[in-house]
Amino acid sequence: MLGKLLKHEFQATSVFLYPAYGAAIASALLNRLILGSADVDAWGSFGAMIYGLLVALYIMSIFVVVILTLAQIIRRFHSNVLGAEGYVTNALPVTLRSLIWAKVIPASVWMLAGLLVIGISERIMGTDNWVVESFPFFDLGLLFTFFRHEGIVLALSILTGIATLVMTILSIYSALSIGHLMRKGRLLWALLIFMGMGFALSSLFMMVLTIVSQIGPITHILLAGGTTAEVVSFSTVFLGTVIQVIAHYAITREILRNKLNLV
Repeated sequence: MLGKLLKHEFQATSVFLYPAYGAAIASALLNRLILGSADVDAWGSFGAMIYGLLVALYIMSIFVVVILTLAQIIRRFHSNVLGAEGYVTNALPVTLRSLIWAKVIPASVWMLAGLLVIGISERIMGTDNWVVESFPFFDLGLLFTFFRHEGIVLALSILTGIATLVMTILSIYSALSIGHLMRKGRLLWALLIFMGMGFALSSLFMMVLTIVSQIGPITHILLAGGTTAEVVSFSTVFLGTVIQVIAHYAITREILRNKLNLV
């Protein structure tokens, strides 16, 4: 049943996201073809107008990718699980666990896809383009930094990246679930709760990392550097991220099962 839920979720979201992602790539290609091969300055005021329109089109397409991806992640969970459609969704013969992960997995995939689209579009535009230099929406090289490692460090870095994606999605869901308990301004409450939890958990996470790094043997390993230090670093970050994943999942599941009487 989880497979059917995933298929439906991907189909429902792709209708909106495929065109947005395609438009971002097309806009980058258009900028590269026209601005990269033509002497725009020779066109005078007309060239300046074309240049401004193409740049504005590209920047707008990137913002559409970001906003629409986040909007779909929020909308699908809010309307299908917490909203009026929740009565139908929660009547399906599936467990609450399957229902939550049927939202988390597609949302994580789309968030990663959105980052890839932005990174690819910036590479198409060219790293020497002033737009990319002025508005570094996402550095594709940052994502592929994971693959520069080897062995267990590579595995840990990829797992940490996946855990971070899942944690981000679940933090949105937990904030929406808590905000739904309020009588008025639920989305506003959800935003405030998301920001508050993010700040609190990040601060706590950094404090724990600082404390752990001061432990004698670990301090020695980190100062020595090398593969062992990378393994310890990635393991600590991965463990901390997994703990946050568990916490946000537990909050979301507890509210949906008990507070909202959804099973």
